[in-house]
Amino acid sequence: LGSRAQRSPLLAVFTCYALQRLIQKGIRLPTSHVIFTRLTELLVTGLTDLSLSHWQPLAEQAVITIYGLADQPDVVCEHLLQQLLTASGVDLCLNPIATSSQAQEGAGLEEAELELQSLVLARLLGCVGNVAQQQLVYLEVTVSKELKRQKQDEHEKTLKKDVNPKKVETTVSEEELMLTGATADDPETELIKRLCEVELLEETNMFGKFVPVILNVCHDPSLFCCPTLQTAATLSLAKLMLISSRFCEQQLQLLVTILEKSPLSAIRANTIVCLADLMVRFPNLVEPWTIHLYNRLRDESEMVRKSTLVSLSHLILNDMIKVKGQISEIALCMEDPSNNIADFSRLFFHELAKKVMQSHHITLYPTHILQGNSLYNLLPDVISRLSEPDNSISTSSFQSIMRYLFSFIKKDRQTESLVEKLCHRFRTTRLEKQWVDLCFCLAQLPYTERCLHKLQDNMNCYQDKLHNDDVYKYFTNIVIQTKKFAKPEVKLLVEELEQQWKTLHDRGATDSSSSPGSIAVQQTRGSTVKKSVARRRRKLQPLKEHNLAEHDISPSIQHKKRISH
Repeated sequence: LGSRAQRSPLLAVFTCYALQRLIQKGIRLPTSHVIFTRLTELLVTGLTDLSLSHWQPLAEQAVITIYGLADQPDVVCEHLLQQLLTASGVDLCLNPIATSSQAQEGAGLEEAELELQSLVLARLLGCVGNVAQQQLVYLEVTVSKELKRQKQDEHEKTLKKDVNPKKVETTVSEEELMLTGATADDPETELIKRLCEVELLEETNMFGKFVPVILNVCHDPSLFCCPTLQTAATLSLAKLMLISSRFCEQQLQLLVTILEKSPLSAIRANTIVCLADLMVRFPNLVEPWTIHLYNRLRDESEMVRKSTLVSLSHLILNDMIKVKGQISEIALCMEDPSNNIADFSRLFFHELAKKVMQSHHITLYPTHILQGNSLYNLLPDVISRLSEPDNSISTSSFQSIMRYLFSFIKKDRQTESLVEKLCHRFRTTRLEKQWVDLCFCLAQLPYTERCLHKLQDNMNCYQDKLHNDDVYKYFTNIVIQTKKFAKPEVKLLVEELEQQWKTLHDRGATDSSSSPGSIAVQQTRGSTVKKSVARRRRKLQPLKEHNLAEHDISPSIQHKKRISH
């Protein structure tokens, strides 16, 4: 950290790495130690020297070293920020760049000097963000741990002073058993929460005085047009938002606007990472804005798309956000022009499926909770979203994505559930392309006898689509694939379904003669009891046909109702 580090900040960076090894040993040095003095001098003297390309890494590692080793790191860093502010020449009471622009018009300042001030301000704001982040970690980890330790020491001293320590210990233990969760740590938790929410961002605090400048830069990119300054201000804003939920709520819309509107891909990529951190810190505040994160998966920049995919994968796989229909946007990434993004998207679904498979071995939670997180429950929504006309996805891309996703469906119960859900999806489709896509997905599943019965029971959902040649082709594929390994009794069911589908295809479901009643008769062929019920149904058809079409109840239910009468 001597004179050589002044000429080469990279040497000081590696020195900080070495010093950080002492953090694990719990060593704390006094505030006036020469290490902190030299780090402050190196940063202050090199602030305005733009030829020092490693100044930013040095500032980041120096702050980490100070918070890891100093006895009072907040005091050291407050002094550091004050020294940097003085060296930069920035007046926080004024608009620094606007003031410089006015002076440039009046005194003819060179454009290079204005750029110099912007870069110096960028370094200063970047250092503010680093200090804010480390201050938060210091409070929630180091200070919180120390407060708990002091509380434990006081408790042990109380036990030693008591005449009958066993009795006191038993009483205290019983009282502690009554306090569970966060209530036992309420005093320490509330103290740190109050420091973060109220005091750290006050105008008189070391962070509060920088907030107006950061907001000015973020609000007016046309005036503060330096990309480096814009990037530093955005990162600093996000790090300050991590401290206080109140400040986060106030500035969240600004951060999302920067994500959507910034022309700089580096800023958009950094903002995605910041929003992911905020999602972990304040999930209830950021959750309504999740759709804006998914939108960046279609960003024109490969760097932004990859940053978004990595961030969302981390959040989903660690159960930090709810998995919804927007996961179809991640599925689309499997067809991304970038091989890295496509491979990472496939890896995500592989890990998601593996995570679900592991969760089925857990018996601590109810079964319906495990099913709610299953990949197979997400597939119908993914299929519907990818089949929408608004999605400009080719048929080959859709089929490639679905083949990969359906490869994770292994269990018979999952297959049965999917068959029924996909059949019901036919009722909400509007275009023939959507019919074909659903049929292609049905054809990807292995069929057991129960699955075939699901197809038969839900035939009224798709019977009017079988006139389409592509739809009929995929149902024919189901027959061909199932016959190969089917048992004799299953083959009879397959042949019955094949005959029914062929009849509907030849006839055309849009024909007026193909009413729900006549199709129901075809579905019940092969049993004398079912035929008699069908004859009764044909007699009652003129009276009940309208109600059957209106309520869309399956024929078997209608038969049961009439038999009961």
